[in-house]
Order: sequence, then C-alpha cells, then structure tokens
Amino acid sequence: MEHAASSVTITSVTTVCAFAVGANIDFRAVGDYCVFLALGVFCVYVLFLSFFMALIALDAQVISYSRACLLELLDCCLQCTVCSALCALARLT
Repeated sequence: MEHAASSVTITSVTTVCAFAVGANIDFRAVGDYCVFLALGVFCVYVLFLSFFMALIALDAQVISYSRACLLELLDCCLQCTVCSALCALARLT
C-alpha cells in the first residue's frame, strides 16, 4: 500500500500543479476550468487519504476477525434481516 500511496501522491501533486499553472491563462474559460479541476483533484486526493484509507483499515479488521462481511462486526446490526441478507451475499462472492 505504501507504493500505491506514494504514486497517488506524486500524481496528484503534479496534476494540481499543472492545473494551477493552467489557471494563469488569459482565456478566462480555460483558466476557470483549470481552477476547478485543480480543486477537484485536490479534494479527491484528500478523500483518498481519509475515506479510502479508513475503509482499508476496516477491511483489515474484518479479515483479522475472520469475518466475511463488515456488517458482522456490528453486533446490534446482526438482527436486521437486510444486514443478514447482505452478509449472506458477501459470503457467496
């Protein structure tokens, strides 16, 4: 995972820098487009660092408990038929 994170970091930084440079173009529509894309790439990178890494940590916890489904970790949720059905489908895949 450390190799993927460094690759994503380098790619995101260079992309944000390229669009930030493109934001200085005199043609207003292209400049605005570059600003929005630079902000968008930055937001996706922040979500990757926070949300995706949290999901990876939860998946590792599911694996360490030898469970087939994340919902099985929630004891209060096991009585719900929808959650039970989702866990059953997770076991099949």
